[in-house]
Amino acid sequence: MAVVEADPVVRSDEQDAASSTQSISSSILSYREENGRTYHRYKEGKYHLPNDEVENERLDLQHHLFLLTFSDKLGLAPSIKPDSKVKRVLDLGTGTGIWAIDFADEHPEAEVVGIDLSPIQPAFVPPNVRFIIDDIDEEWAYAESFDYIHSRMMTFSIKDWEEYIRKIFKALTPGGYIEIQEVSGSILSDDGTLKKTHALTKWFTLLSEAFVKLGGAAIEFDGIKAIMEKVGFVDIVDTRFKWPVNPWPKDKKYKELGTWNNANSMDAIESLTMAPFSRAHGWSRDEVEMFLVDVRKDLNNPQIHAYNPMVSQLICLPALARLSSATSYPLNLSNDACAALGEEFPSDVAYPNTTSYTLANNYWSHRQSEVHPDCFVNPQTTKDVSKVMKILTCLDAPFSVKSGGHTAFANGSNIANGVTIDLQYLNNITVSEDRKTVSIAPGNRWINVSETLDPLKLAVVGGRVANVGVGGLILGGGISYFSGSKGWACDNVRNFEVVVASGEIVNASPDTNADLYWALRGGGGSNFGIVTRFDLASFEQGDLWSKSLIHPGALNTTVIPLFHNLTVNGLPEDPDAHSFFVLTYQPLFRGYIALTSLYHSTIPSPAESIPPVFSPLTEILGAISNQTVVANISTHSKLIDVPYGSRQTWWNVAVSAKSASFFTDILPLYEARNLMLFEAAKGSSVVPFLVFQPLSVNILRAMQKNGGNTFGLDPDKGPLMLVQLTTTWEDPKLDKLVEDSSEEFISNVGSLAEDHGLDNGFVYMNYAGSKQEVQQHYSEENQQRLKKVVDKWDPEGKLAPMSDDEQTRQGIAIDPEVAGVDDDSAADAKSTHSSVASVSSSIYEYRKIQGRTYQSSHTTDYWAPNDDRHVEAFDVAHEWLTMMLDDKLYVPPIGENPQRILDIGTGTGIWVIDMADKFPSAEVIGVDISPTQPSWIPPNLKFQIDDAQLDWTFEPDSFDFIHIRYMHGAFDDWHRLYRQMFKALKPGGWFQHIEPDIHLKCDNAASVAENETFRQWAQLFYDAGDKIGRTFNITNGLMQDSARDAGFEDIAHKVHTIPLGEWPKEAKRKRQGQFVGLYMDLSLDGFALYPIGQILGWSREEVDVLVGKMRAIIRNPKHLASGDMHLVYGRKPI
Repeated sequence: MAVVEADPVVRSDEQDAASSTQSISSSILSYREENGRTYHRYKEGKYHLPNDEVENERLDLQHHLFLLTFSDKLGLAPSIKPDSKVKRVLDLGTGTGIWAIDFADEHPEAEVVGIDLSPIQPAFVPPNVRFIIDDIDEEWAYAESFDYIHSRMMTFSIKDWEEYIRKIFKALTPGGYIEIQEVSGSILSDDGTLKKTHALTKWFTLLSEAFVKLGGAAIEFDGIKAIMEKVGFVDIVDTRFKWPVNPWPKDKKYKELGTWNNANSMDAIESLTMAPFSRAHGWSRDEVEMFLVDVRKDLNNPQIHAYNPMVSQLICLPALARLSSATSYPLNLSNDACAALGEEFPSDVAYPNTTSYTLANNYWSHRQSEVHPDCFVNPQTTKDVSKVMKILTCLDAPFSVKSGGHTAFANGSNIANGVTIDLQYLNNITVSEDRKTVSIAPGNRWINVSETLDPLKLAVVGGRVANVGVGGLILGGGISYFSGSKGWACDNVRNFEVVVASGEIVNASPDTNADLYWALRGGGGSNFGIVTRFDLASFEQGDLWSKSLIHPGALNTTVIPLFHNLTVNGLPEDPDAHSFFVLTYQPLFRGYIALTSLYHSTIPSPAESIPPVFSPLTEILGAISNQTVVANISTHSKLIDVPYGSRQTWWNVAVSAKSASFFTDILPLYEARNLMLFEAAKGSSVVPFLVFQPLSVNILRAMQKNGGNTFGLDPDKGPLMLVQLTTTWEDPKLDKLVEDSSEEFISNVGSLAEDHGLDNGFVYMNYAGSKQEVQQHYSEENQQRLKKVVDKWDPEGKLAPMSDDEQTRQGIAIDPEVAGVDDDSAADAKSTHSSVASVSSSIYEYRKIQGRTYQSSHTTDYWAPNDDRHVEAFDVAHEWLTMMLDDKLYVPPIGENPQRILDIGTGTGIWVIDMADKFPSAEVIGVDISPTQPSWIPPNLKFQIDDAQLDWTFEPDSFDFIHIRYMHGAFDDWHRLYRQMFKALKPGGWFQHIEPDIHLKCDNAASVAENETFRQWAQLFYDAGDKIGRTFNITNGLMQDSARDAGFEDIAHKVHTIPLGEWPKEAKRKRQGQFVGLYMDLSLDGFALYPIGQILGWSREEVDVLVGKMRAIIRNPKHLASGDMHLVYGRKPI
């Protein structure tokens, strides 16, 4: 008899197969019936959901719910992508097989195996899919491993999760992916509308208990992740989603998810309940059905804002943070992303109403600071950026990237209703050993670069202005002092390190990923990824020579033609020369002045002589100022730096520089536009600038190096001149007029150029206005080339610009049409739902004065606003006040275990929250007349909305410590306040009171006029306080006198001088001054509007002028502005 030879490649899983495409044996097609539903016969009783047609239809509906969650994808793993080339795939608990069939259709090259206890899969399936009826709790016997294993909705079906995951680990190929998609066995709501007494809550509890009794392992998401780590999986991606139980959300996507989840739940409720409740709890069918009546009512109740937490856990990708189900944020894509980022980077995510958020939202143009993202994330390394990218693209969350934040218009490098990635901590600068390359991270400003390179006598082609960010300038082009010989900054990048849309970290150079390298030089860096390192060519460079010439505007017809001649003839002959021209209106001269800035990278000999290329301009008579500087790059960049805080706009267009008269012909257009703005401003600050920047032929030629950049500017069509219009102003009411007039002016310049045959159309990205299209002026060839690069590196369009609608999409606020409430009451509910917050919705009505909101107490008209801007300022004040006390919250010796603490005038509650965290066993109370406190707070803290001027209702002798700060102008009887404090304190208890001396000072003896402005400011507040009977002058001994009269002892008085701005040399004091400067910048107009405007009767324009003077003094470090803070504390006798 012949020996039967064994097939060396037969798989043990084929032994169960009836055919190569379908392994369902007819012997197990019989079902068991129970309570009117059918259940699997194979391993009878092991799985507790039915397998009849009703359930199969529901499973297919549920599949659609998953597709909606994953943006019409079958999952999140890279194996899902069409080009993944995955070979073997296993679908655990395949059910109707719909997922396996869809995957097989999308990946015809893959072999897909689905496994389940029930033979409910269709007979006609794609040729590359087959089904096996088996018990996954038994031993697995697959001869070949899998590249991707998919497990979905197995909660309570797995007897031993650790064993289950070990089997998956063993069955995967090295580097293979497992994706586990589960819905939690619990249900949650973020606003407390789901109660423990609801039938829906009880149902989940009973269901979990039933499954545990029946042998299913109760496990939550974190438990699955912990087991994965224990078994040996690495790089776990843990992404959380939320499925609303009905269409209660307002957000379109979440509403759709709620609709489908409700349909799924209504169909599933009996399937999920009948067998577990009857088998484990012994309920009858009638008892189950009666109970489910109330459960269904809760599921359909839009007043219950419940959701099912849902997770997708992947392996072999860098870890995504998990989205905590306990987050207090409303459900929307960016808030979900913020919560996920917060879990992954707990110290590097800044949320609204925190000091770190306020500092991160400080932009050069105040218009950008008025944009409020849902959070800032501050990655520390390139790998961090990769993780951030994966989280944001996975969740389809809108985001923006901030390098230096020097874009003029709102949303330039910030985003409303999204996430802003702040790269400030990516700030390494490294010089290669051969001194030919400098590697610069994007979080640097150009002053950081020059201060590093100046001592080495090195330079790179980089920015001219100190505080401009590295990343934005290079990616937009980058005009430099050295552009005449070396081109723009982007032309001198040897290599980019980039995190692309997939999260992959790649390098782009002329030899590696050359397409991406080309695109990053002017193609809009954010279209392709986030650059985390620029390797720039460096060169030997000593000091620069410069001359600044200021001429009266009357000489424009002389200066401008000579500047034009420099552009056309001079600069090409001397590539070491650089220049630009600025025409601005100067009230001091009651007219226009022309500033011509001349630079030379080679110092003439002798140094006081003039490089010949500049001689014609320097020989013009009648200069108002003529200054020469020979210094390093850092010094020069500081000289032309532009301070932070004003409202800014930039617009530009390039024209041919072949006609000198064109540049004087446009001056009447400029002057007419400015006159209109001055009249509309009515005295508030408006400063226009018309700037000419040469793109001489030598610059255009130098831009062709390394294969040229995306701009495609042809040297043969040069020279060109960038005509740039810049405006700074203070009054936000002028925003639209400034923007519209800027757009009109640039449009008119373009039309005039076209009429004279001088049009070019190029718009320099770094000076572009908010409405200017940049890339449409690139050549058609370059536009198509850029599109191909985008398609290659971002095939799913994750980084593509979104529509305005998408950028402003709302979070899961409650839909008033479904929930039966209006938007205002919904907002109140969100602010009051916490049991630890005692803020009543009845006091959420504010007074509005000149665009700012103030509290509406019927007993007190408090003088400072309570809107978001003031709230931000209050939190900034907390930061520098804490620094003033050497990072302490209090000075008196209150002991280690105070039992009750009271904060009067708590504001945002930031001090009292820190105290509650510091003393978790203490009962802490914050009192204020404005409901500006957060609702999610430590459990030992509560807020009370009350007027501290009225009789206190606290029990006598009940507090160990009472804290007051910044209450000047708030009380009509300070002695009475101190008596009430004395009464409320326990014997031996302490108070602490901090107030500012409102009379600020300049320590520079030359700042006489500025000190007079400070004196006027203080006197106005004193007058306003006297007029309403609530003094602002309480640092003249009133606090100490009130304390003594009340009976306090051990009274101490300390005075701290605080710098206003960053003028101190010592690092800590400089840092403190930065906080104080920001605080004053946020606060000054809000401080002045009510006392000076309403009480003293000043007009808004008069107030704005005074505030402008105050801001200017504080922002100018030469004045050495400072203020005194007075701290008084004392003890109630024992």
